[in-house]
Amino acid sequence: MADIIQKKERLKEVSKLIQNIDIDNLTPDQFNGIAKLLIIDNAKKKMDQAVKKDQFNYNEKKDLFLKNLKTDNTRKIYNRALKVFEKYLQDNNLSVLDCTAFNIDSFISSLKEISNSTARLIIAGCSKFFSMLKRWDVIDVNYFLGCDLPKRQRTRELKVINDDDYQAIIKTFDRPVKRGIYKSTDKIKHKWRVIFRLLYESGLRISAIKTITFKHGNIITYISKGKTGSLQLDSELIKELKTTIDLKSITENSIQQMLKLACKRAGLKTIYNCHSFRHAFAIREYSKNHDIYRLKNLLNHANIGVTENYLKSLKLIE
Repeated sequence: MADIIQKKERLKEVSKLIQNIDIDNLTPDQFNGIAKLLIIDNAKKKMDQAVKKDQFNYNEKKDLFLKNLKTDNTRKIYNRALKVFEKYLQDNNLSVLDCTAFNIDSFISSLKEISNSTARLIIAGCSKFFSMLKRWDVIDVNYFLGCDLPKRQRTRELKVINDDDYQAIIKTFDRPVKRGIYKSTDKIKHKWRVIFRLLYESGLRISAIKTITFKHGNIITYISKGKTGSLQLDSELIKELKTTIDLKSITENSIQQMLKLACKRAGLKTIYNCHSFRHAFAIREYSKNHDIYRLKNLLNHANIGVTENYLKSLKLIE
């Protein structure tokens, strides 16, 4: 075994040295010796590739890759991305281990029929998978890295709820109704007022509401998109949340539906979604001191680039 390792090291040294050799000054014996070593080295590489290809189990590696992802949503997105790539491989009679930079560029070109945002998601998912394969020593290079990504398409204008519309929504829960979803006790109506106040004052995603944990003072912690975050809330709001609502029983769909009904009942021209509250929160907090790093922490973004794109979408920065 030690002899094999020593031979491998010698081959590596020869490969490095040959780049600086003056071939014209080599004797025939020296030239033939180097040629033999290079032929052996090339044969070894081909043999290693053949063994690696024979032992490679794509589905096993894919399942492990998806299992290691943090959230179910990310798993779904990356699984769809890999299915698109698998179709390309099948159509071109290729294996993951056969892929060259040309194949990857060709695959990216084949995505031109779909939207740029979807294409970018597919490329991101495939690149993540290739990086993991490289980490597992299955492939030598991730050819997705450094590829030309489709340009980001101009983002649509985001809905931002203003204070007047927010107050109009809250007031709808004060008015008596004899039938329909609003026909409920004062306690239930108060519950919805507290939920929408929470969204407006915290900027939380609705998926984070049921994960809220109360800490010391007015601090809450929560989990959003697989990341733990913390916020300081108004003491009165904290008290209301503790005494009024069973947070774990709240569903995202019920919040969205109630907001839609409240907008209609308030006679608003815009039917807001729950993320409109998050947009308004981002604008208010950024306007205080234009501190993008503080806003990143408040919104619990993965990195500062996400926050920059967010502010660009809200037309707060160029």
